[in-house]
Amino acid sequence: DQQFLLSEDLPALRDLISVGDQIQSYLGVPILSNHSVVGFLFVTNSVEDFYHQIHVEWLTPFVRLIGYAIQNVKLYLTVSQNADELAALYHATSVLFQADNLRDFAEQITEVVVRAFDYADCGLMIVDRELQEVIRVSRAGSEGFSPQNRLLLAGKGLVPKSIRHGILIYEPDVQNSADYVTGDNRSRCELVVPLKTSKGIIGVLDFQSTALDAFSPRDQRIIVAFAERVAPALENVLLYDRLREYNKELEVHVQERAVELHRTKEQLEAIIENSPDPIVLLNESGLIQQTNPALLRMLDLQENEVVDKSIDTFLFSEDAQRFRDKFSSMMQEHAPSSIEVILAKPKEFRRNIEISL
Repeated sequence: DQQFLLSEDLPALRDLISVGDQIQSYLGVPILSNHSVVGFLFVTNSVEDFYHQIHVEWLTPFVRLIGYAIQNVKLYLTVSQNADELAALYHATSVLFQADNLRDFAEQITEVVVRAFDYADCGLMIVDRELQEVIRVSRAGSEGFSPQNRLLLAGKGLVPKSIRHGILIYEPDVQNSADYVTGDNRSRCELVVPLKTSKGIIGVLDFQSTALDAFSPRDQRIIVAFAERVAPALENVLLYDRLREYNKELEVHVQERAVELHRTKEQLEAIIENSPDPIVLLNESGLIQQTNPALLRMLDLQENEVVDKSIDTFLFSEDAQRFRDKFSSMMQEHAPSSIEVILAKPKEFRRNIEISL
């Protein structure tokens, strides 16, 4: 009732607390903090009827100061606790962006949790939606727990349940949990914190202990705050791993394609080299890039006298313009074509030929 107690209350008080027979006078003053009773200041004396209202008035300012002091101590402890939590979080989150692959990232996370937060055991598990499984990537801690490495997403257990419902699950005594699945007989307590992103639950932080009720509300608050920072970092690492895997597959396809193109090139070159008919490879400007021995024999020229020359150089003058027009039309329409022209070799050589484009 937040009231003072004087000596006249002593008989009733003897029934509530242990007060010796030598105590004849009593004064009890409630200590208030934020309008709530946080304690009592008791003053006793062996002289009967020693305390009166004047003593209450004397003690009132002193008790009020005690209340303020208690309030300040509580505030200081809260601030100190928050500072310690922030320091632990800062240290722990400093490793989030140091790894570029899932295995290293998971090992760093579990190790730093064990060190920074002084927890006996921590595991990181990711969700594989394709396989409908939860895969344990890393585990660290002095307890050396060896739980199952794979769990069915739709199966029994605290981890699958946490993922399916997207909630933190804490079992202070796993033996009293109907959802708990024994992975290690030494485990007595388990805390599962889901890792949430905009795309849903991508994994969990799984804590176990050999002690009952090992994780206090403060522990859970710190772990949840840490998990909120781990989730986007894990999402980035998983994306980076997928991109790296895609690049590897792409490199394999490129190499296979390069081998196939090289094989095709060798086959075409063999056909060109051994064909009895003249074959010429032109660029889009009509300049000769490659020819075969059959043409060189027909023109009685060396390869360096032909390459990078326009093919109309070797045509009868009246056919040169017709060939250029036909070649330009073929390039624009991207359609095969042919033309009959006269191949004019130096020294008055002439031969009617059909050029297929």
